[in-house]
Amino acid sequence: MDEGLNLLRVLAQLEAMTRAQRGTLAHYALLDELVNAELKYDRTALLQLYRSFRRRRQVSEEVGFFLVVGTVTQMIDDAPDPPHIRALAEHAKDIERAHGLGDEESFRVGHGPPEWERVCQRYSDARSEHTQQVFRRHGLGWIADLIRDDEPEYDRIYEIGRFIVYGPVPLLGTGEADFPELS
Repeated sequence: MDEGLNLLRVLAQLEAMTRAQRGTLAHYALLDELVNAELKYDRTALLQLYRSFRRRRQVSEEVGFFLVVGTVTQMIDDAPDPPHIRALAEHAKDIERAHGLGDEESFRVGHGPPEWERVCQRYSDARSEHTQQVFRRHGLGWIADLIRDDEPEYDRIYEIGRFIVYGPVPLLGTGEADFPELS
């Protein structure tokens, strides 16, 4: 089947999912089908499709944001980190080993030695800058600007979209649901 027709099928699934009542079997079946369909496509094609959803308002602003950001984030995660980011991660790991931590252990932010804290801040800044560059490369500079200028708003919009698609996430150990801040 032609990839364009397959992508139109994904669109139809998304539209049906937005109509299905969240939490019903129909909603989860459509979500499962959509997620499985996504694995078959080039992420760049999906990004173009999701961007068109947002432009044509076929999904809510928050759902469109969630789908676009999730796709770009997955593209970033699927690619190897740039050398300067890998070097910072390895430097932080070397400091951890020098302080007796194992490969699966790490300091908590704010509780490590000063040198480790500085390296982790540089790593975080470099990852953020890289993420912004990838968004810009895909014509999504406004999202990069939002990350840089108003990260709480970026998180808020993303979480509302995630909530619309997946529903509430249980808080660890409480049995209660985590609802996004809507204001």
